[in-house]
This record gives sequence, C-alpha cells and structure tokens, in this order.
Amino acid sequence: MWKGKSLFFKRRLAAALPVRGLGQRALAALCKVTPRTVRNWLSGKAPSPTVFALISTKWGEDTFNYLVGESNTMPEPQPEPVRVAQEDRS
Repeated sequence: MWKGKSLFFKRRLAAALPVRGLGQRALAALCKVTPRTVRNWLSGKAPSPTVFALISTKWGEDTFNYLVGESNTMPEPQPEPVRVAQEDRS
C-alpha cells in the first residue's frame, strides 16, 4: 500500500495541516506520537498502519484517500458534531 505513496503523503499532509488548523505538535497529540515522528512523516517516512487507521477515523476516509494519492481532491474539514446534553424532565 505504501510503495510509491510517500511523496504524495508528505506533501499532502503538509498541505492538510493548515487547512485543518493544526500544527505538527497538535497532529502528534492527535495521533499519540512525538512531534519528531510527525516530522519524520513530513520527510517521507511511512506512519504505522495504526496511525493510518486513526487518521482515516478522525479525518475521514476521503481525506485519507487524498493523503495517500488515491484522490486528487482535498475534502473540506467537517466540524466536530456538537453534543447536547439532554435535560432531565422528571
């Protein structure tokens, strides 16, 4: 899966971060890795399959496909759903 996709991933990840309002440290926290690991990804090193799955879950499959070169359109980030607490009417 990764063969030949590192160039896509590193360039597209660098482009996606500001669109999503994230820096390298914020992405590292989201993925539970060190900022150094994120810098490695931006240099072309492949993330682990677990991180790929996390990015796909957090950012959506369309964004993941864009990051790995399966799509040429970067989807707009979707806002996080707002959870409203239900009022107890007893």
